[in-house]
Amino acid sequence: LLIGERDAGYWLADTPANASFHRLETPAAFDEIVPLGRTLYGIADGEGMWTSKDGGRNWAPYEEA
Repeated sequence: LLIGERDAGYWLADTPANASFHRLETPAAFDEIVPLGRTLYGIADGEGMWTSKDGGRNWAPYEEA
């Protein structure tokens, strides 16, 4: 589960039961984060799109395959 609110950051569930959460640290101020499968996609104005495949611990600029 991923939750977010303007200026409050984004929070990701640590457990399948959504019993605890951690705040995502991001390389830029994202306007939006979208989960798709096990990948997070972050969109930052002027920075482009970023991806994380490990729950937001590491981010990389998006590259088309």
